[in-house]
Amino acid sequence: MVLDILGVCGILRTSSRPGYADAFIPYAARELPPAHYVELSYPVCWWRASDGVAASELRTFLPRLHSP
Repeated sequence: MVLDILGVCGILRTSSRPGYADAFIPYAARELPPAHYVELSYPVCWWRASDGVAASELRTFLPRLHSP
């Protein structure tokens, strides 16, 4: 649940898929991975650790966690 919230805030984002920090993504436009069961919601279902964390959104939503 926490990862999904971070994805909605734009903290966990990918360069290959648009996220909610950029604009609202209608349900029909939310492409999901080709799997029987997808555990995480869009856009976090596409996020990988190699994508990193969006520092600007982290600073906006969780300023105490952002280190200068």
